[in-house]
Formats: sequence, structure tokens, C-alpha cells
Amino acid sequence: MKILCIDTSGRTCSCAICEDERAICERTLDEGLTHSETLMPLIDALFAESGLDIRDTNVVAVVNGPGSFTGIRIGICAAKGFAQTLGIPAAEIDTLELLAKNAEGFDGLIVPMLDARRGQVYAALFENGKRFCEDMAAPVEDIVSLAGSRRAVFLGDGAEALKDKISELKPDAEFGDCNYPLAKNAAAIALHAQKTDAKGIMPNYLRESQAERKKHEREGR
Repeated sequence: MKILCIDTSGRTCSCAICEDERAICERTLDEGLTHSETLMPLIDALFAESGLDIRDTNVVAVVNGPGSFTGIRIGICAAKGFAQTLGIPAAEIDTLELLAKNAEGFDGLIVPMLDARRGQVYAALFENGKRFCEDMAAPVEDIVSLAGSRRAVFLGDGAEALKDKISELKPDAEFGDCNYPLAKNAAAIALHAQKTDAKGIMPNYLRESQAERKKHEREGR
């Protein structure tokens, strides 16, 4: 099964073409939130490098959040376009689950964290390839407290930004080497995920956008 994997949920733009779990080719760009400009040329370059045709794709796997609201929308729109044009199914990939793959095999809790600003992180906990808790938007103190005294590795741009705070709260905390999701790892998740009509892909923001919050404040909600 050939899978086109797309991640635009954060600062990096990462794409891969995989044969089942094996990456045929992959590319990751770190040029800030310019995904609307870089995503399609990146995918074109992947297919040129692989020697494959876009019509060889069987599934499109797209990261649907949490993360950058704009980035998530760009990735989902692209995935919908490919899937609907080709008449193939899509798979939704959770950002934190994908990020946790960077520490696969770690003997303890894996704690992926994304910087959600406003004093919060998007985070989840995983152990032995299974979820320890659902995705949440919470203060870093709350996330660290969930790890308790257990061995834990923290990774992601949230862990990177708050490394000093995490170390203060948990002196034995360990930190991952790669702090951004890799699209090639999405294939392993997509193989076992429920496939859906691309029309059903929905963003997983976890919380309201700033515009929505301001609107509700004006409405007194």
C-alpha cells in the first residue's frame, strides 16, 4: 500500500511517500509557517524523486491536529483535494501520537508537548505504544504532575520551550532529540487507522481560535 503522508500542523512542513511502513522518500522543511507556499512544491518534488505517479497513491494520511490552526487547515485541504480527485480514502493522524513515535522504544512514559501559548501546552502521555491519556490543552505543571515519579521523556516544541520549567518540576526528566513530527512515521499509524472518505476529515484544534474566543467574549459567553 502506497501512502502519501502530510504534516503541516506546526513550524515544519513534512511529507513522505511510504510503501506500507517503509519510507520511499521523505522531505521536511523548517521555513516557518509558510506551508501554503511550500507544501505543493514539496509533494511534487517527492513524486519526482520517487519515480512514482500521484495516481499510484492508495491512501492519503494527514495530520489533523492539535497544532497551528492555519497549518492544520492547509494540510487537510490538500489531503482532501488529493483524495477526492484520486478517489481514494484518507486517514486522520493525531499530531501528538505522531510526535511520540520519535521516542518509540523508550522504557517509560513518552510525553509529546506542543507549545499552545497562553501558558499552556497541547500534550498526551504514551507508554509501550499505547495511550496513557487523551490529548489535552493544559498548563505544563498539570502535564508534568501526571508523569509523577515515573521515568519520562518529554519532546516537542513545547518541551523545548519549557525545558527549564519541566526540569524544575521534575529533576529526572529526560528530553528527546527530535522535537518535530516526521511525516514518514504517519504511515505506521495510518495502516491501522480507520480509513474515511476525505470529506469527513475534521481538524482537532482542542480549543477555540483567538477569533472565536473574542467573539464569545463579546457575546458574554
